[in-house]
Amino acid sequence: MILAVSKLHGSPRGLQSHLRSHSRRAKKGSRFVVSRSTTPVPSADATKRLKGPARPTAPLVRTSAIEFNPEISPNGRYMAYQSNESGREAIYVRPFPRVDEGRWEVSAAGGTRPVWARNGRELFYVDLADTLISVPVQTSGTMFVAGRPVKLFETGSGASLTSTRDFDVAPDGERFLMIKENVARNTTPPGMVVVERWFELLNARLPGRH
Repeated sequence: MILAVSKLHGSPRGLQSHLRSHSRRAKKGSRFVVSRSTTPVPSADATKRLKGPARPTAPLVRTSAIEFNPEISPNGRYMAYQSNESGREAIYVRPFPRVDEGRWEVSAAGGTRPVWARNGRELFYVDLADTLISVPVQTSGTMFVAGRPVKLFETGSGASLTSTRDFDVAPDGERFLMIKENVARNTTPPGMVVVERWFELLNARLPGRH
């Protein structure tokens, strides 16, 4: 479940007792905090809640698929998210908060963990081969427009396809900060060697030299 709750009345814990929150996102100056939560049934719903006095939440997206990793565009007009509705993980964009007015798949061959460039002109995600992808987008016009995905580099993060986002993009859109969960493949992880009876071994090898 994806939740968009008021920053003023913050916690989604009171919405339903069986919800468990994950990967909350807030955009500076926005009216919402967007969060993904799980439910006892295999569905994913998105709900919204405005600032001000406590108000009931309303569903944004209700499908039989699993939607998560929601990200609101810098201008607050669109929501990118990850979904398995096609049978594999992929990246979709919807208008926000009127999510029923459109839906666009922006990942050419599946994708996970979307994030917007600060200028709103690129959408980044990690494809199913662990490669960082950039998609040029237009969010300022009357209709959302996505260009052709471009491969940037292999991330080597080793994260699962259903992980929360483990990287971020710098304000200039040119640098990335990433968490690598695994050491390089086919290499021995660094270790520690402990030598017992050190002085006895030293005496045996270098008698009279210390």
